[in-house]
Amino acid sequence: TVEHIKYMNTMVFPLVWLARKLRGKDGSTRSEEYVPPGWINGLLRWVFVQSAVSRWWPAPFGVGLLLVVRRKGG
Repeated sequence: TVEHIKYMNTMVFPLVWLARKLRGKDGSTRSEEYVPPGWINGLLRWVFVQSAVSRWWPAPFGVGLLLVVRRKGG
């Protein structure tokens, strides 16, 4: 049974979309190889947590999807 479903990282979607477009189809530049400065990581962590716990705005799109399911009959 689906308990909860929600898009995640909606606020950073435009940046992720742009970065993926600039990267190109061959994927030669991987974002995993770049470690941003600590303040950027802190800001992104805050954005991620806020979008995860926020219930006031059902996002129509996002970079990721959170799905919580429960097995019947346990």
